[in-house]
This record gives sequence, structure tokens and C-alpha cells, in this order.
Amino acid sequence: MSTFLSKLFKPKWQSKNTATRKEAISGLDPNQEGDQKILLELAQHDKVDEIRTASLARISDSQVLADLHKTAEGQFKADLEARLYELANSQSLSIFDLIVDANILTDMIVNAASPDAFINGLARIEDAPSLLKIALNAKTSKIRQAAAELLESELELKELTQAVKSKDKGVYHIAKTKLDKLRTEAKARQEQADKISSLVQAAEEHARTDNTKLYESKLESLIQRWETVSALADASAAEKFAAARQACQQRIDESAKAEAEAAEAELMAKAGGDELKATLLTLEQTLSRFRESPATAQEVSSLDAILKTQETRWLEATKQVQVEKSEQKHYQVLMGELRKYLSAQQQLAEQSEQLENLCDDINSAQQSQDKEQASQLEKTSKSIRRALGNIDWPAGFSEPELIKRAQAALGISQNLNKELARSAEEVLDEIEAKIAKLDTQLEDKQVKGSSQTLKQIQSLVSQLNSKQGEKVHAQLNLRIKQLNDLRDWQGFASSPRQQELCELMERLAEQTIAPQEKADKIKAMQQEWKSLGGASDESLWQRFKSASDKAYEPCKAYFSEQSALKDNNLEKRRTLITQLEGFVENNDWAHADWKAADQINRKARQEWREAYPVDHRKNRPLQKQFNALLEKLDTQLDGEREKNLDQKTTIVEQAEALVELEELSQAINEAKNLQKQWQSIGITEHKKDRALWKRFRKACDAIFARRDQQREARNEEFAAAQQEAESLIGKYRELLLSDPEKEADALKSLLDNFRKENKELPALGNKANEKHQAAFEDLIKEAKSLIKKQKNVLRLTQWQEAARVSSMLRSTYLEESSEPDAIDAALASPDSLQSDMLLRLKELWIGIKAGSLKPGSVIDVVTAREFCIRCEIAAGMESPDSDKEL
Repeated sequence: MSTFLSKLFKPKWQSKNTATRKEAISGLDPNQEGDQKILLELAQHDKVDEIRTASLARISDSQVLADLHKTAEGQFKADLEARLYELANSQSLSIFDLIVDANILTDMIVNAASPDAFINGLARIEDAPSLLKIALNAKTSKIRQAAAELLESELELKELTQAVKSKDKGVYHIAKTKLDKLRTEAKARQEQADKISSLVQAAEEHARTDNTKLYESKLESLIQRWETVSALADASAAEKFAAARQACQQRIDESAKAEAEAAEAELMAKAGGDELKATLLTLEQTLSRFRESPATAQEVSSLDAILKTQETRWLEATKQVQVEKSEQKHYQVLMGELRKYLSAQQQLAEQSEQLENLCDDINSAQQSQDKEQASQLEKTSKSIRRALGNIDWPAGFSEPELIKRAQAALGISQNLNKELARSAEEVLDEIEAKIAKLDTQLEDKQVKGSSQTLKQIQSLVSQLNSKQGEKVHAQLNLRIKQLNDLRDWQGFASSPRQQELCELMERLAEQTIAPQEKADKIKAMQQEWKSLGGASDESLWQRFKSASDKAYEPCKAYFSEQSALKDNNLEKRRTLITQLEGFVENNDWAHADWKAADQINRKARQEWREAYPVDHRKNRPLQKQFNALLEKLDTQLDGEREKNLDQKTTIVEQAEALVELEELSQAINEAKNLQKQWQSIGITEHKKDRALWKRFRKACDAIFARRDQQREARNEEFAAAQQEAESLIGKYRELLLSDPEKEADALKSLLDNFRKENKELPALGNKANEKHQAAFEDLIKEAKSLIKKQKNVLRLTQWQEAARVSSMLRSTYLEESSEPDAIDAALASPDSLQSDMLLRLKELWIGIKAGSLKPGSVIDVVTAREFCIRCEIAAGMESPDSDKEL
């Protein structure tokens, strides 16, 4: 009994009947855990291929299928892969989007009959062992080589070369090339590390050495070599080199200071202890040195300090002794020349970058011989002349190389613009004429005219070759010395000008103007009086002094207030020094807030300037103290700026390298990361930072320009694909809907072709894809509706034909009429009736002809009408009025 019951209640999916099991499969819900297990059981173990395929087709969970694939074998494994492909296609995904398990993908690729279909997505496999397995075992060389190209680890590449040597030449060549490249890069990195270590060791030894011969030159050489590798050095090496460099610089500074003190002592000895003579000797030697050769950057930076020191020294010395007029005049001339030289050097530093670029532009035009480029040279030449005018290099001083280069560039520009090829003889003739003119001007003591002519000669000399130029310079040396002597000892102001100054001062005493303006005018006239060397007539001096005292009388009250203001400003400066000293000495520089420190630096300078005017004599020690504090603060800030500048330089070099990176998405992501790093870096020197920023911005712009070009190309592809999709929709809309009478089978065939061609469309953009999918689904719905309608029409036609044939059979059976030919013809048309109807009607017709039908097998009209009414009730339809009573 129990066996009977177990058979009676046995699930249909376990039935021995194939049709029953297949029917059971359609009723299982794969989203229910129990039903899913049944489907998996049937897919794995059922003996009938049809059942396994049907069960697998009901499972849509790609993760379940992927997990099952891990242990699957044989045909079932192939069926699983086919189902995974089907799921991917149905969702418009690649197999790499559907499956994320690298092991499964690897297994599928290795065992696939046509693995080349995977080549476009192969780069998504980042697991090196998986790529190695594909490179070793895939069935086509194309996919093996592609996998080898993606390997980057030396370990896998080495294993691959050993495994495929003499077996797969293509894969072996790729792997061997990449392996050699990795080893070469590793060797280069080691050599670079050794070079860095060697430089650090050399710098540390240089800092400790007692041999001071060419000490500074050796340091500069080490610094230049370090700059070529500093971007690759680690923090430890950079810190060691910086410490050694600082120690070397300290020794250089100490040596320079000692040399300066020795030179000063020597001058004092020459001057016999006379401070005035020592000051004049110092100024004369400084002036002579700069006239003979251009000043170095260090000398220019120290010149301002020399001038201030010697000015203070002169003022202090003149308080103790009476200075002679000739000495005073000599001092003023020397100071004036040196101040003019310092101003020119400062202007040169500001204009140097612009001049370098302008000279490069002209030299480039000369080399290219490009007429269109040459047409712009006049504008460039004007810019050079304007820059040289701003510098106003004083005559008699040795010209720096940049000024010579700029003057030479002007000569090149002039030659190109005018297309004038002047011969050396013509230039020499013109120089001879100018030298004659210079001699006349020197005899006439025309300082200004002589200076202008000398500049013209020097400009002409720049057009000669070095040998010809040396000859001319030999002629000029004596004349330059004469001009310098003329500048130093030009005549004193004449007595008429002193008379005029007395009259001007007397008129000023009678005028009512602002105290400061009056005081400035008094001071200006007093300065001019001093510059004239004083008056030989004592009465004239007394007259000028008396007029000056009278003119100054109204200014006393004003300057009394100014004195109080100066005292107040001095107090502010003392307070500022105290605050700044506390900050500099007590700040934790190892963990400093550098932006705040930089702001304090700028704020301190600003407040110092705002605390003005002050008494310069009282301010002098405060100024020294303030300058010393600023120097300490600048030393800390400069170190941080230099470090940050090195970081930004590294970022710029990395960004420039990204411009050539083939993988654009990687380049863009890394460029964005570099931009974030740039923003996080602290203080830098503004001018250098701007130059680096221009390079960085240029590199980033180039990277994003590539992205824009790629995006534009992709948009064009999307536009073409969209047009193709719209054309496909229009084409099948016309084919499917233009003929309402088209048969259902023809419509279904068109619909299948439409789906197939739609799958083959190229990729669309997101929005375009959504729009196309909507149009695609709409057309599918319309086509299905039309197919359903055509099927209904066919079915109705078949039912109508069945009714007609049935009526003829009934009439023949009842002997009301007989149409045997018509009946045979109707039953001979298989397409006009459904197969089951046709079979049943043929059986009836055979029975009628054989006379074997029993009377009970033919119902009467009333019974037939009852059947119809019951069908109408079941369908929820209204019956005809004639049958409502029944």
C-alpha cells in the first residue's frame, strides 16, 4: 500500500515520463530556493538532453550559474557557458560584465573553441596567475599573445619564457621583450640610486674637507649634478644633501666674511687709519672691479650693504673732522656711480627672463629664415630696446653677457628687417668716425655726449667678429678711462648758480606753502649747494644760510609734531621686534605652520613700513636687529619654499610624462591626483611657482584636450550609430506595419530578423540607447499585436470553414442534400482547417460514407444550441435574443 501511495504522490519532475517532467519544469519558480534546487538537480543529472537544457534555461541568476561552473564538467559545463552567454546578450552585457570571477573567466577562455571573442575584454582580468594560465594554455596564438602583453610581473614573465621557449615563438618574444625591459628599468633605478648615494657622499665629504681650493666651484658642480637626479631621490637622501649643502655654504660665507674683514684691514692700513680715505679707497676699488668685469649675483646682493655701510662710515667720520670740498665731491661722485650701477643690476635682474625670451625669438627667426616670423621682429626689437632703456646700463662698466646678447640680437633684427648685409669694412669705417667724434667730445668735456657716442660704438662693435672687436676695444680702453676721470672730477658749480640759489631761498622764505613742501625745497637747494662744493665767498654762504634759517622757521612746529610721530613709530617698531623675536626663537620649526609663518613674515614687513617716518639715527640699530630677525625667518621659509618647489617640479615632470601615456583614462585620473597634490603643497617662491604652474597647466591642458578629442570622436560614433538605429527602426516599421493583410508567419519572420539586426547595432550613448530601446520595444509590441490579430483572423477563418464543412456533412448524413465533391475538396485543403478539426471531420466523413455512424452521435439543433449557450456563459458573452429563453 505504501509503495502505491508513494507512486501516487510522486512529484511530476521526478516522473519517468519526459513530457511530464518538461511540463513540471515550466511550473517551477527559479526565484524560490526549493524550486531552484530542483532545476539545478535536473540540469546536472537528468539523462535527457532536452530536460537538462530546459532546466538550465529557467535559471537566470548569473552568480548561481558561475558558482556551479566551478565544479562542472563535460557537456554540462559547455551548457552552463552557453547559458551565461545567453544571459549576457539578453542584458546587452559582455561576458566580462556578467562574470567577475577571474578563475571562471580564465577557464572559459582557455577551453573556448574560439577564444578570440574574449580579446577585447581581456584587459579586465588583473589577476597575474590567470593571465599566465591563458598565455600558456589558450587555443589560439592571438589570445595567448594578448595575455602575455598584459603581464607586468617579472615572476610571471620569467615563468612564461621558460615554459614557452621553443614552443610558442610569438608569446616567447613578447614575454622576453617585457622581461628584458623590466630588468633594464630595475638596473637603471639601481644605477640612479647609486648615483644619488655617491652625490650625497661627495657633498658630505666636501663639507668636511680642509682643502678650500676651488671650494665654491666644486659645490656649484655638485649642486648642478644633484638637480639632475633630485626628483628621484628619497626624503632621506634629499635631507642629507641639503644638510651638507648648508654646511658648505656656511663655510663659504665665513670665508667670504673673513676675506672682507682682511680687505678692510688692508684698506685701513693703506689709508693710515684715516676713515675718510679708507671709505674712498673702498668705493674706488669696488667701482674699479665692476668696471673691469661684470658683478656676480652674490656681489650684486652685497653691493647695497656696502653702500649703506660706507655711507654710515662717511657720515660718522665727517662728524669728527672737517672734510675738504674735493674729497666730499669725490665721495659723492663715487657713491652716485655705484648707486646707478646697483640700480641697473636690479633692473637687469627684473628684466632678465624677458630679455632671454626676446633674444631667443630673434635667434630663432635668424635660423629659420622665415619671412613671416621675421615680420614680427620689429615688435620684438622694440621690446628689447624698451627693456634696455629700463635697465639704463651705465657707461664705463663691464657689460653682462645678457646685455651683450640683447645688443647683438638688436643687430640681427635690424639686418633681417632691412635685409641689409653690411660688410665689416663699413662697420669699421663707421666706428672710426664715431671714435673721432668721441675724442672731440672728450676734449670739450661733454660727459653726456661722450657717453652716448661710446654706447653707439659698443653697439657697432657687437656686429664684428671677436678678433676685430678686440682691436677696437684696445682703442677704446684709454678713452673709457678718460671718460671715467671726466665723470669723477668734472668741474664744480659756478658762482652764478650759487647767487641764483641765494635769491631762490630768499623768495622761498617769503612764500606761504605747506611745511613739508617748503622743507623739501629747502633741502633740495641745500643739497644742490653741497653738490657745488660750497662757496669760496664766506659772505655768500652766510647769505644762503640766513635765508635757509628764515625759510625753515615756519617748519619747526610741523617737524616737532613729526618728531613725536617718529618717536611713536620707533616704539611701534620696538614692539614689533619683540613680537617677531619671540616668534622666530620660540616657534617649533620642525612642525611649523608654514603658511602662517609666511603671512607673519609679510605682515611684519608691512607693519614695519607703515611705522614711518622715523628718526634714522635712532632707527639704525633697530633696523639691523629687524633685518637679522627677517634673515633668520627667511632662512626657515626659504628652506620650506625650496622643498615645496622641488615637490612641484616633480609633479610637473610627472604631468608632462602623462601627456604621452597611451592609456588616456589612467592619464586623466593621475592628472587629477597630481592637481590635488599641487593644491596640498605649501608655500613657494612666487616667480618660480608661476613658471612651474604654466608648465603644469600646459601639460594638464594637453591631457584633457586628448580626452575632449576622444569624446568628440566617440560622440561622432554615437551619432552614426544613432542614425543607423533610427534607420533600422524605420525600415522594419515599414516592413512590419505597412501591409495589414500580411500573414502571421511572415510577420514573425520579419520580427526575428529585426531582433537579430538590432543586436548587431553598434554601441549607443546612454540617452540615445534609452530612446532607441523605447522605440524598439514599441515596434515589437505593435508587431506582436498585429501577429496576434492575424492569428485570430486565421483562427476565425478556420472555425468558419469548419462550420461550413460540418453543415455539409450534417445535410449529407440527414439526406437533406448531398455535396460529396465539395466535401472532398474542403477536406483536401490542410491549411484551411486546424489539424485536429480536419482529422475529426475526415473521420466523420468516412463514417457517413460507410454508413457506420450511430444515430446517437449526431445531436439535434436544440442540443447544439444548448452547447453554444453554455460556451457563451463560460466566456461571459451575451447570447442572441432568440436563445435567451432557452
